[in-house]
Amino acid sequence: LEALRVASERFPLMPVVMITAYASQQSTIQALKAGAYDYLSKPFHQEDLIRAVARAAERHRLLQENARLVADLQAKVAELSTLYRLSENFARELELRVKERTEALRRNQRLVESIITNMASGLLVTDTAGHVTMINRQGEQMLRCDRQQILGQPLPDLFPGAEVMLEVPLEPVQQEIPLALPDGTRVPLGFSSSFL
Repeated sequence: LEALRVASERFPLMPVVMITAYASQQSTIQALKAGAYDYLSKPFHQEDLIRAVARAAERHRLLQENARLVADLQAKVAELSTLYRLSENFARELELRVKERTEALRRNQRLVESIITNMASGLLVTDTAGHVTMINRQGEQMLRCDRQQILGQPLPDLFPGAEVMLEVPLEPVQQEIPLALPDGTRVPLGFSSSFL
């Protein structure tokens, strides 16, 4: 039993088949508790020994395969843990960059809006169908209209004769037209059009 304990400590995957001529129920239990895989009492048949050794060899093979699979699994878990940490770091860095870029875009947008709002020239923007999508303060004053009333409206419906403003040539050209305002007056309007 002492030899069995030492062998089990030094070679935990090695199955041991105990053979004894002094078998008792207590010695069998002690041997199995100490790590024996199988226990044969003398006298026994040769086939009993062959079967016990075959079972022990198969158990040894399964234990080795199990140990290899566990080691592979532990390696994969370590690899996944590393990848997870890297992805967390990447996500944090990406989030920081997105936050910085978003703030830069907001600053640029505020700057552009401030320039458009306060520029001395009137600016009117339409979509490709000719509906007004934006007008600055100077444009409202020049056209004697309120932004809320004209946004989303077709430009030609608001200002008869303004269709020419929607004809955008390849090269920017300065033009002037007499424009009829909502209050019935006509004003000369110099303009240039371009695609955004």
